Amino acid sequence: CDVLIENFRPGTMERWGLGPADLEARNPNLIYTRISGYGQDGPYHARPGFASVCEGFGGFRHVNGFPD
Repeated sequence: CDVLIENFRPGTMERWGLGPADLEARNPNLIYTRISGYGQDGPYHARPGFASVCEGFGGFRHVNGFPD
């Protein structure tokens, strides 16, 4: 089983010539999965999705951990 999981900002893999269509042409059996912080489209799609940023944006940092 050939699997690729990527978490770059939308459009990055296409700019590198490694988008789903490019890689499917080379390997039709490839399972191509995208995981981005804010989705592939929408108002925040171009923002970086680092864990700490997503945790703060989603409110997880507020309900987890110890107060300073």
